[in-house]
Amino acid sequence: MKFFLFLAFISLSAKSVSGIVTDVETGKTIFSVSAKEKNGKTASVSNLDGIYSIKSKNESVLVFSSLGKTSQELISVGSMLNFSLKKSFLRSINYSDSRKKSKVKNKGGYTQDNYEFMHGLGYDYSIGVPRSLSGAIFTGNGLNYVPRFIAPINSDLSFGISLPMGLSFTSSSGGGRPLGVNYAVSLDIHSGFLSSQLSGNRFGAFFGLGLGSYDLYSAYNDGTRTTIYRDPNYGPYAHFGLRIPYYGQDVTLAVCNWRGVNVSNGKTQVFSFKIIYEFIR
Repeated sequence: MKFFLFLAFISLSAKSVSGIVTDVETGKTIFSVSAKEKNGKTASVSNLDGIYSIKSKNESVLVFSSLGKTSQELISVGSMLNFSLKKSFLRSINYSDSRKKSKVKNKGGYTQDNYEFMHGLGYDYSIGVPRSLSGAIFTGNGLNYVPRFIAPINSDLSFGISLPMGLSFTSSSGGGRPLGVNYAVSLDIHSGFLSSQLSGNRFGAFFGLGLGSYDLYSAYNDGTRTTIYRDPNYGPYAHFGLRIPYYGQDVTLAVCNWRGVNVSNGKTQVFSFKIIYEFIR
């Protein structure tokens, strides 16, 4: 009796399932595919060679998903499970005849929305350097939110507008710890990974130019009342960076610059280094 109970326990216990994920149309391997046990806690991600490995119970349902691909649910039988994913189709929204939304058709022949919205949240480290002796150097650590609206030309190239904004706790060489508030409006060009929701590239890049400001807010109390002072570093804005998948999460690595033209604070220009975790819609 104990022997049969032991066999039943073995059959229900977790086992390792592995395989290779490929694209239905091209036959090429797909990396950064998320593999999860349905209604379970185990998860895995395919590597650069499209290989995944996950612990699951026998005959449990595994859910596979990837950006721009149609998700699949497969039953894990045995220790090897190879499969292919196909591209998903995004539905275009139809307006009235006078304001009908067009579709963009890519090289593969599938359609996608003419406009897309993406956004991300992350950390940034900033440093302000005055270009004359009248300013003070400052550094800051904070959070950034970057919404962006894009118009795809095809699945791997798009133009758009981004509205980066952030909040930082800073420290100035002139004394004090002002609160940093930064914002900008930028016209961007995107290529490769995350240039659209249907991009199949492994890496992406972007570049943008615009206008913005990195403001420092300080509070001063003279004994009778508290006054808030704003020290603006406004001027031309530029940013560029790379986009990569990292263990199932889409990540943007960016360098930003506010080139201040405010003479009163030494025409300080601010450099910011960001790590942004991207979200789709």
